Formats: sequence, C-alpha cells, structure tokens
Amino acid sequence: MPTDVVLSSKNIPLVDMAIKLGYNQILLLHPSLEEFYAATIPHTSIKIRHGLIISEKEKRVLFQTVRTAQKEGCIPFIEAQSPQFNRFIVEKMQNVVLFNLEYVHRDDHMHFRRSGLDQVVCRFAAKNNITLVTSFSKLMSLNPIDQAKVIGRIQQNTEFCQKYKTKYGIFTFAKDAYDLKGAHDMSALMRILGMKKKIDVF
Repeated sequence: MPTDVVLSSKNIPLVDMAIKLGYNQILLLHPSLEEFYAATIPHTSIKIRHGLIISEKEKRVLFQTVRTAQKEGCIPFIEAQSPQFNRFIVEKMQNVVLFNLEYVHRDDHMHFRRSGLDQVVCRFAAKNNITLVTSFSKLMSLNPIDQAKVIGRIQQNTEFCQKYKTKYGIFTFAKDAYDLKGAHDMSALMRILGMKKKIDVF
C-alpha cells in the first residue's frame, strides 16, 4: 500500500494532493498529544493513520509517553540521537519508529560511513518490530556535498536492513502539499538506493 509520512495534520490540500500523487495511506505526524486530540481529519478516500513525535530524553518519561501514544492509537516516532540513545531504543522498546539515523553524525570516518546502523542495531530492531525511516525533505534541505554524504549512508542502511529483514523506508515528511512527491517516484528512489525487495513499513 503506497504510504507517505507527513508533518501537517491541518492542511486539507496536502491530503488531496497525496491522493493525486498515488498514495493510498498517509501517516500524519503530530508534535503533541494535544494536537492529535484536536486534529480535524477530512472525509477522504485515503486511509489516514497518526503518529506522535516524541522528543523526551529522560528514559522514564520517554517510556510513559510511548505507552500513552500507543494506547491512543498513535505510532511513536522517536528521532535518532546519540548511538547510545539509539541502541537503548532498539533494545528496550517495541513497535516504535526511529527516524533520521543518517543525520546523527556530522562527518564520516576516513574508512567507513557513520550511517547510524550496524548489524547489532538491525537485529534488535527486527526482533522488537522497530521501524527505521528517514526524511526525504531533510535530505533535500542539505547542500550538495552533505546530500551526497547522506545518500551514501542511506544506501548502506538499505543494505543492512535488507540483510537483516529490518523495516526501513524513505518518506517525504512533507509540511505542505508542495513538499509531497509521487508515490511511484519515492518507490523508484528506494530501488535506486538498493531496496531490492520491498518490505511493508506501515
């Protein structure tokens, strides 16, 4: 099912454009539970799901917020931070999304890419049903040199996730209708970056 992740929950033109661009499902990301509760979802033929961006760093509060989000039907989205933090997420949590691993490190090592993933993280992510995703909009906001660096990291992470059967995908994280890209184009991009076998992420 062609799916995209978007950041706006109040932009009806965004939902309409998603339908025109070939999506059957969009996942609306909310910055808070209050916004999720207040969200007005338009009547549409497209399937709409909800996610919650969680920025808590204190572990107890993080666990509590994740549980609350899941109870309310929101998929928890946790942005990648330090390698230690990311390892904690994949080892101790289940059924959450960890996103933007490729942007954690400023520079790569001379002999290898710091892509945010390795075989240990992938195995834990697969075991605990952790979905790994990255933002296409963030990629497009970078200068050409940094874009090339992140694309290399995405290619490496694609290989890791294919090997260990970890859920992985690139989504637009669009803020408005103009940030959206066609479902076919995003699928083609994943194939170009090495996704040989498509895994349903959501």
